[in-house]
Amino acid sequence: MPAAGVVMIVAVVLIVGALVFYLVSTILALRKITRGLDEAIGGVIGIIEKSAPVNEVVTTINQNLDAGVDLLEGLLVKKAGLADAVGLVEGLYPGAAAEGFRNFPDSKTVKAPRIGEVYTRGTLTLARLGREAPIAAASPNGPALRNPAYGSLAARGLYPEGRQAKPQAMPRSPVIGADSPVQYVPSDSPGVRERMPVPAGSGQAPAQSEHNPQGGPVKSFLRRLKNDD
Repeated sequence: MPAAGVVMIVAVVLIVGALVFYLVSTILALRKITRGLDEAIGGVIGIIEKSAPVNEVVTTINQNLDAGVDLLEGLLVKKAGLADAVGLVEGLYPGAAAEGFRNFPDSKTVKAPRIGEVYTRGTLTLARLGREAPIAAASPNGPALRNPAYGSLAARGLYPEGRQAKPQAMPRSPVIGADSPVQYVPSDSPGVRERMPVPAGSGQAPAQSEHNPQGGPVKSFLRRLKNDD
């Protein structure tokens, strides 16, 4: 046999041996992976079995959340109207108007007003629901009616006259308690009801004080009961 044929046969044998080696290594690695997957699947099955009682609780919570969403949507539509309600949701969560409300199929076709660009969140509630906010004095359907001066004056009207005069400085609130700088004078007759003063010339005798320094209010009360008997 020529030398070239021997070399060719040896090369083929080496290639086949290498392929067999890699195939056997791959098969062994796959069997090892299979055993690991079996162990992992056993652990996952145990987790699923242990979490089975929780599924009912999660389902109940989801049902309550769905009922809460339906309630809020219904309340919003009732108070603000369908168009303004969709605009409010769209202003808070852009893109939500396309989905609409679950219990109001017509809300998907309503053109949502651009509420989020006109009012802030807190003022929006006043302007749309109350219709009496300072910025919505004319009409909340028109452009933004921001009037900071009018809003400030309207809010200042809720305070006493001292604040309405725009003072430079207001007195601080009094400090009360045992460490307060101003202490009230204690009553001369604690626990005894004071009598109204008798007007001069009324002909009535001045009422005697119920306070008895020696006997105290308890003995004075007992003395009145005895006199009544």
